[in-house]
Amino acid sequence: CAMLSYADAPVPILAGFAESHQRFWDRLARPGTGWTRAERVTTPREARAAARRAQCCERRSALSPRIVADPHTTVTDLPDAAVEVAHAVTRDAVRLTGRWYESRLVDGLSDGQYVEIVGTVVALVSIDQFCRAVAVPEHPLPAPLPRAPTRYRRPCLTAP
Repeated sequence: CAMLSYADAPVPILAGFAESHQRFWDRLARPGTGWTRAERVTTPREARAAARRAQCCERRSALSPRIVADPHTTVTDLPDAAVEVAHAVTRDAVRLTGRWYESRLVDGLSDGQYVEIVGTVVALVSIDQFCRAVAVPEHPLPAPLPRAPTRYRRPCLTAP
């Protein structure tokens, strides 16, 4: 994967921004705890698609997102629940609730998968917005590295 750079920006950009964004890009290419390497790279494809889709804009401006009944059009083979999370976090995060989160678990996502999607999308959207703000193109997504997800979960602490 080519190193991220802001050398072509019309304004000077501190090197720390490119270094920080590069660290995320490097992590994105690796498998996570709940998603394969390919799924981790396709999640940002869904987020970028949501940022550009008219239907996602309609959902955001509607009084309730459920008013727009048309299902999400996908650009990947991610499960529908994962697509819903990627699109909603990208376009309408302010209206997400605990109840909405619980329904994604009922739809088949694990809590770890949900957290991984949200973290990935938030970082990607932030970096893409940064690129727009400094007038440089979005960075191409990295090629996935060949490893399986770890499925690691931290042991929970319980009260005595």
